[in-house]
Amino acid sequence: MALHPAWRNLELGTALLSALEQRMRAAGAVLVAAVLPEDETGAAALVSSGFRLRRGLSYCEKVQSVTAEGSAVLSSLGATVPRPGSGSGSPGGEK
Repeated sequence: MALHPAWRNLELGTALLSALEQRMRAAGAVLVAAVLPEDETGAAALVSSGFRLRRGLSYCEKVQSVTAEGSAVLSSLGATVPRPGSGSGSPGGEK
């Protein structure tokens, strides 16, 4: 989730995060986590929303192709699947 700087500090991020958490819990999620670059603006917002800041963690990822079924689930939640190589689907990519 990301907000354009012009839309920050208007409580929109808090509302979006809350709605996302509610949907995830309704789907059975028991853990919600976020990965951000060090000192990212959103870190303070997450902490104020009850997230615990964890220092000293390493981030690793393993990318899998999204199936048609998985894409349908993501779409039903309002997500879009970035095109391969677009840079917008991985941490540190285009903001």
